[in-house]
Amino acid sequence: MTNYQLPNISAEDAIAALNTSQPPVLIDVRKEQARGAIGVQGAIWINPMTLDHQQASAMPRGSTLIYCVHGHEVSQFACALARIHGVDAKYVIGGFAALAATGARMEDFA
Repeated sequence: MTNYQLPNISAEDAIAALNTSQPPVLIDVRKEQARGAIGVQGAIWINPMTLDHQQASAMPRGSTLIYCVHGHEVSQFACALARIHGVDAKYVIGGFAALAATGARMEDFA
């Protein structure tokens, strides 16, 4: 049996990619109650409780980074669903917590 590993990226490499001339699309799939009033600047929020095949198929086809709170089940599910629909998606290891600790630019959306 082959053990499949979803494509992923470290928070440090994600921030470096976001600071390039052609940054990837950044998708925040934190649950609504976990979002609070702050997020990574430029991220598109998709409510993971309503994420379905139709939304995943509408995601941009280019490089896409997906994060949840800690980079576990929620972002990995979203990443897998996006990849099923041809999106070049990776999930961020450590999620929002790692991005914030690494110095990602934040924005207040309250």
